[in-house]
Amino acid sequence: MRRVLFAFASLIWMSLASGASAGSLELTYQAVVHLAVEHHVDVTATEKRRLGIAAFRGLAIFGSGELANYRYQGTYDFRDGTGSFRGVAVWHFDDGSQIHATYDGEAMASGKGITFSGSQQVTSGNGRFAGASGSGKYQGRRVDNLKDGGDTYWSGTLSLKIP
Repeated sequence: MRRVLFAFASLIWMSLASGASAGSLELTYQAVVHLAVEHHVDVTATEKRRLGIAAFRGLAIFGSGELANYRYQGTYDFRDGTGSFRGVAVWHFDDGSQIHATYDGEAMASGKGITFSGSQQVTSGNGRFAGASGSGKYQGRRVDNLKDGGDTYWSGTLSLKIP
């Protein structure tokens, strides 16, 4: 019962804090994730091009304080640490609700590792996010290399429309 009341109060708070009108919701979050699985092929050593697939898992912390398990899987095409990536993502909330999205982005190698930014397209949801659609943006950085665990941090927003 306590969990249900917390989830309900969180949803009301997020709606009021975002100034959302009926049927829309603006969510801000931060995510901390690490590499779960990664496979790649080095196309050529001279180009330093790498094609790969990877799966990450971790936590999303929303502006309301609510937590969600966060999983995403996708592909990447990098040359010397810089390139594009795309895939699918799912946020799993304590009350069983989920948000599903596709994402794409660009990564840039720098002296501090890899920084990145991109966009998300919300494709569906269930529970309190049933029928959700919308979009989002994010930016962040990988704290360590994939071979060292791929710890990654970023912040983002999701603008949802809920029927």
